[in-house]
Formats: sequence, C-alpha cells, structure tokens
Amino acid sequence: MKSYQILALIGGVLGILVVFGALIAIYFVGHMLESFWGVAEGKEQIIIQITISFILYIVVLVIPFVIRDTKVLGIALIVLGIATLISAGGFGVVGFVLLIPAGILSLKEKGIQKQTM
Repeated sequence: MKSYQILALIGGVLGILVVFGALIAIYFVGHMLESFWGVAEGKEQIIIQITISFILYIVVLVIPFVIRDTKVLGIALIVLGIATLISAGGFGVVGFVLLIPAGILSLKEKGIQKQTM
C-alpha cells in the first residue's frame, strides 16, 4: 500500500470514530437538555451534518482503492478533506489533517511517476 492510501485510511477510520463519538455526545447532551430544561433546538441540524460527514468518510475509505490516477485521487482527497471539515465543523479537523497530506502525497506520486518514465 502507498503512503497516501495509508493516510487516507487512517483519516477515514479516525474520522468515522470521531463523528460517531460526536453523534453519541449530541444525543446524550440533547436528551439531557430536553429532560431538564425542555430545550430541543438545533439538534437535528447537527445530526444531519454528522450524517453527511459519516457518508463522506465512507467515501474516503473507498476512493483510494477505486481511483487509479493519482492526480485525480489527490484532488479528490483534498476536496473531501475540505468537505469533511466544513460538514463536521470542529469534529472534522482530524480527518482534514490527515486527508490533506494524503492528497498532496498522491499528487506528488504522480510527479514521481512522470519523471521515471
């Protein structure tokens, strides 16, 4: 496995774990707020954001092994890193930090292959 594939896998798995932990925390805090103070606002929007992030992280797990062109893969990983940061808010930092270098390494891998040919 290439280094960018390993980074993408680690970023995807850690991202899923962080998003799953955030989902559990949101449910717990939401139930606490509802039961003690009757506040139930904003929980649905955060759950939708976390669901979108979860789907994006699943795409991150699959995409390094589906796309063979490293230039396209590098751009896709960078876009997915930015998308997970936006969709998950502060929870997406872990995936962002690992997906951006994975995308850069993938783009760099393409440059190495061109030079050796």
